[in-house]
Amino acid sequence: MASLFGVICGLMAFAAMIVRGLLAGNPVEVILFRSLGGLFGFLVVGTIAGWIAGLVLEDRTDGAQKGASDATPVSSPGAAKTS
Repeated sequence: MASLFGVICGLMAFAAMIVRGLLAGNPVEVILFRSLGGLFGFLVVGTIAGWIAGLVLEDRTDGAQKGASDATPVSSPGAAKTS
């Protein structure tokens, strides 16, 4: 999950920087240099964010599974008591 998130963030940054450079009228070399820098920068940032998201999801699912197995049934206040 982390690597996929990193790749998506990197490619989106790359595309956005190319469009921004073209709209600004920058030379091709400048556009490519900045776009590649953004690609690798956001690849790293996105990978770290994806890794953290994976840890959070893993923690939440482990907690939910543990909580479901340890849960004791609670009777509602209006339920009839059997003695």
